[in-house]
Amino acid sequence: MILVLGATGHIGSQVVQHLLANGEKVRCVARKFPNRAIFKDAELITGDINEVAVIHEAMHGCKSAFVMLPTDLKAEEPRFNANKMGEVIGEAIEESGIKKIVNLSSIGAEMEDGTGPITALHDQEVRLNSLSGVDVLHLRCTFFMENHLQAIPSMIAMNRYFGTVDGDTPIDMVATRDIAARVAFLLMSPNFKGHSVEYILGPRAYSMNETVKILGDAIEKNDIEYVEVSDDEMRNY
Repeated sequence: MILVLGATGHIGSQVVQHLLANGEKVRCVARKFPNRAIFKDAELITGDINEVAVIHEAMHGCKSAFVMLPTDLKAEEPRFNANKMGEVIGEAIEESGIKKIVNLSSIGAEMEDGTGPITALHDQEVRLNSLSGVDVLHLRCTFFMENHLQAIPSMIAMNRYFGTVDGDTPIDMVATRDIAARVAFLLMSPNFKGHSVEYILGPRAYSMNETVKILGDAIEKNDIEYVEVSDDEMRNY
């Protein structure tokens, strides 16, 4: 049995599909399963990641697990909020006796502070590395390509893509389907040992100006402009 937390998310849902397609027994955890059809043949547990009993029960009898921390940017204390979930996951791993963990992390998680929401992923890496007798592989992913979908409304309505980075600076990006494929492979063949890190990169880095051109072509609007704004201004878009 393989456990997938956040099974209805962009990555988790695709991980589940890969595992099922390869004949694996899969146990899924999510707060709700709005489209149960895509989870046919999987064991579903509806519950909150904040509850140790739920996660402990879910991990029981599993050979490996995919774990992650949902990010709530609207929380008053995002790092504190994420760390509460991280503590629950760490405790459940320790109590359940599961031995192989693939942890979704991010580039920048090697830094203790100064990285915004990624600081909680740093904390989680440290937390999971403190567990003895558990092999943990941290996947440090780059910027998700799917994040660009949030800009489609302003691109259509205003011919603008608003962002906070320099338009000419190359940025590493990766599609969630590629992350999911790697996660599924590691869960099915968990040969990693100890506490290790693996970086998940896309084919190459793209600047935001390049990205906007590609997205504009996809929606047949070739006059889209990338506009760099401050962090405070970005909250208005």
